[in-house]
Amino acid sequence: MAFTFAQGKNLLLGSAQAIKELAKKDEAKVLVISDSHGSSENFLSALLEQGPSCDALVFCGDGISDLAACLGYIPLDPKVREAMPAVIAMVQGNNDCSVYPFRNPDYSEEKKNDYFIELKIPLQNTLCICGHKVFVTHGHRYSLYSGLEELGNAAVKEKASIVLYGHTHVALSCWYANTLLLNPGSIARPRGGQKKTYALLTLRKDADFADFTFFSLGYPKSSPYVPKLEF
Repeated sequence: MAFTFAQGKNLLLGSAQAIKELAKKDEAKVLVISDSHGSSENFLSALLEQGPSCDALVFCGDGISDLAACLGYIPLDPKVREAMPAVIAMVQGNNDCSVYPFRNPDYSEEKKNDYFIELKIPLQNTLCICGHKVFVTHGHRYSLYSGLEELGNAAVKEKASIVLYGHTHVALSCWYANTLLLNPGSIARPRGGQKKTYALLTLRKDADFADFTFFSLGYPKSSPYVPKLEF
């Protein structure tokens, strides 16, 4: 399903139909990106490579301007239009604003709609994918440098089976009380000796656990990556 620019009360981007269908799919792929910090070229590269096969895009914050830049290409570049997943979840990082004004990618004189619009960026959000509740946050409000317990407890409170977060710039996956906590790393400024990374998540309605793969951003093609820390 093609991306339709719309933002409802849930602050997800995409048509109400696309959001509803994502919740009921038997299988879905999700592109997870975080901490682009002004590297819209890196964001766009990952989107063009992986987006065409994905049902949703999750951005975990610190670089809303980069997401907005990619959205701005939709009316200009058919490759971007085809690559943009039908549903987008985004959250506010500690370097992001709660509202981001930009040119409406759906603007036309015929529709007589607004030339400039505002993206409303929540601190955290949830979405349903293949019957699984996914909790999205940047993570800066959860004392991540002291451990993942506070974030894990928040996930349990939300009754989420998956948590997607960023902030640390370190690609990482772990389990907390049967909840998958996954950080895709930074696509622009990695730490701990890691490469520039993002993640692909696959969810299935009939599976309790999600599959995921980290990718190292590369040109002309990214490659699967096993995160390691070097301090």
